[in-house]
Amino acid sequence: MKKISDILIIKPSSLGDIFHAFPAVAQLRRHFPDAGIDWMVNPEFADAIDFCPSTIRRKIIFPRRELADFSKFIGAFWRLTKELRSVRYQMVIDFQGLFRSAFFGWLAHADAQYGFANPKEFSAKLFYHRRYSVAFDACHAIERNLSLAKQLPGIEEAGSNVVIEQVLAPVPRFSEAVDRRFEQLKITQDDHLIGICPGARWQSKCWPAEFFTTIIRAVAAQRPQTKFLILGSAAERRIGIEIAEAAGGQTISLTGETGIGELIEIIRRCRVLVSNDSGPIHIAAAAQVPVFAFFGPTDPELTGPYGSNHQVFRADVECLKCFERKCPRHDNICHKISSEEVSDALIKHITSQESK
Repeated sequence: MKKISDILIIKPSSLGDIFHAFPAVAQLRRHFPDAGIDWMVNPEFADAIDFCPSTIRRKIIFPRRELADFSKFIGAFWRLTKELRSVRYQMVIDFQGLFRSAFFGWLAHADAQYGFANPKEFSAKLFYHRRYSVAFDACHAIERNLSLAKQLPGIEEAGSNVVIEQVLAPVPRFSEAVDRRFEQLKITQDDHLIGICPGARWQSKCWPAEFFTTIIRAVAAQRPQTKFLILGSAAERRIGIEIAEAAGGQTISLTGETGIGELIEIIRRCRVLVSNDSGPIHIAAAAQVPVFAFFGPTDPELTGPYGSNHQVFRADVECLKCFERKCPRHDNICHKISSEEVSDALIKHITSQESK
C-alpha cells in the first residue's frame, strides 16, 4: 500500500456531528501517526476542531454562505478549489455523506475518496472511489463513523478492533478566556456549576422555558450553593434571559455571549449539563460531563449523548422518534416530561457526586 502522508476529513457540520467524528479521526491517527490530517469545516464550527485530541494540521474553511451567493460564488469556489488542491491527498474521507461534501472531496483530486455505501444523499456515492457498508439505523453516530474508519485501507490490514475514546484536547486561549469571564462573574473552582441548554434547531426539540425554570428552582431549593449557567447561541438569548429572570437566585444567562470555543470550555467545567437534544450534549459527553437530556422526535440510540453516565428523559407517548421538525399534532405531546422527575434525579445525582 502507498504511504499515507496526507489525509483530508470532510465533516463541515453540525456541532454535534463534528464531535461524533473525533473518535474516528483518532483511529486514523493511531494507524497513520506521521500523516498530516486536514479538516474541511464550516466557519462557525472551526474552533471546535481545536479540541480534537488528534492533532489537525490545517482547517480548510468551507465558505457555505459565499457559495450560496451568486455574486460571490465564483471567487469562493476558486479559492476553495485551490486550497483543496494545494496538497496531494492520498485519502479523503467523507463523513458527511451529502452530494455537496462528496463533490468538494472529489474536487481535491486525491488518490482516493472514501465514503458510506448508504450516504445521507444517494448522489454522494458518485464521487467515491470506494464505499463501505455501515448500519445507519442500528448504531450510534460515533460507531457509524468508526465503522467507516476501521474499513479503510491500512486500517483494515491492522485488524478490526475499535477503541472508542471520548476526550477533548486542552485549548489554552479558550481556557484563559473562560478564566477571565468567571472572574468577572465571581465564579470560583469550588462552585457547583450546572449548565442549562434550552435551545435546539428544531422547534419540536425545544422544551418550554417554564420547564427549565421549574427544574432550576427545585434543585436550587435543595442545593442553594449550585450556580446555573444558561448556555446557547444568540438565537436563544431571549429564552435564556427569560429563564434566568424567572429562576432568580444564582442563575446566569450567557446565551449569545460566547463563541463555540468558550462554550466548549464552559461545558467542560460544569458538573452536569441539562439540555434539549442539541450540539452541547455531545460536547459534554466528549468532556466526560454527565448529561440530562430530553428527547422526543429523535432517537437517543442513534444521536444521544454517548456513554453510560448520562440520563435521557422521554415522555410515554406513541409518537416518539417521528423525526418531525415541527410537531404535526401541534401540541408537542412529546414534551410531557415531568419536571419533578428530572429535578429529583438531578438532586440525587448531585448528592451522589458529593459523597464520592
